[in-house]
Amino acid sequence: MRHSGDEIPTRHEAGPVTFAWGARLRDECWRALDPRVRDRLHQHAGEVICWWAADDPAVGRPSATVFGSRELCFATPSFDGERPVHLISGYLLDPASSRTYRIDPAQTSEAGLRSGENMHEVDIGLPEEVRGMLGNLPPRAQTLLQGPFTGGRHVESHGWHYEGDERTLNFFALYLAGAESITMATGTKSAPTRDPGGPAQWNLICRQARVIGHRGF
Repeated sequence: MRHSGDEIPTRHEAGPVTFAWGARLRDECWRALDPRVRDRLHQHAGEVICWWAADDPAVGRPSATVFGSRELCFATPSFDGERPVHLISGYLLDPASSRTYRIDPAQTSEAGLRSGENMHEVDIGLPEEVRGMLGNLPPRAQTLLQGPFTGGRHVESHGWHYEGDERTLNFFALYLAGAESITMATGTKSAPTRDPGGPAQWNLICRQARVIGHRGF
């Protein structure tokens, strides 16, 4: 189902979103965007799968990320002279190449743990902060996100967004993008109900798609 311009809130960001009091959530940041920017993101993305928006502290205006069937696209705040604008860029995708994998708390296994650990030994161009974020995810998710970038196909762009608190995330998204592939994980995290000290319970959908072009890079 395609969302209308007022239904999508989102954010492109190369680092973590803090749990600071007073931070605007994605819905409010999305509504703060110029309607023409929202419309362009919808038009480029195709059928919307995931999105987020958040304030960019460097300019005091929101940026946005929309991942759809045709494109992973970004709206980055900038200036045209003194006039505030948003620059639109994106990775064009082959819809026929899209693959989807569901991960729930029951899918943690010894084989999956070995797979996730092995991926950390492969250099795919990730900075330490991204490797740390990936390390919070189930091993199967780590493998699905990083797998398409082995063999010299390094990650050239990454970002994530989450909303919630230390125990519960009611929205989580992380993407990795390269010249040939995009991977994305979306979902939620909750603390275990019976064992507060146990591992977090993730419900995720991981997606992979082939890149066929670029916009605005």
